[in-house]
Amino acid sequence: MLVALLYLTTFTKFYTTSWNHISPPSRSFLQTQKAHKVTQFHITCWRPDGHCSNLKSVTDVIEEMTKVQIRSGNKPIVVHCSDTVTRSGMFCAIATTIERCKTEGVVDVFQVVKALRVQKPGAVPTVVSGHVS
Repeated sequence: MLVALLYLTTFTKFYTTSWNHISPPSRSFLQTQKAHKVTQFHITCWRPDGHCSNLKSVTDVIEEMTKVQIRSGNKPIVVHCSDTVTRSGMFCAIATTIERCKTEGVVDVFQVVKALRVQKPGAVPTVVSGHVS
């Protein structure tokens, strides 16, 4: 496996890293290498406990991510965080709610969160007295 860094872009509260992941030639008939461009967005002001000191940075990342996805031909997106559910679940809920608002003119956070929790139990934690639980 070969990884080639393409560029690093730093914004106020997040940064992106883009690189090519080059798979070794397969043992298939064609014997060719395949390169996949990977762009990672890292929100630096969003702590593992769920506290985000700059909520606009989340919507800024969603906006940038949408641009990258459109340029890539709407290829799949992977969203992750350190515990696989807390911040990634909240990020997906925010992104889905914004997208539904744009396309359908509907804002139904309850249904978005409910659907995410069915797919990934524990996604989008409940906030009780200002603390994520």
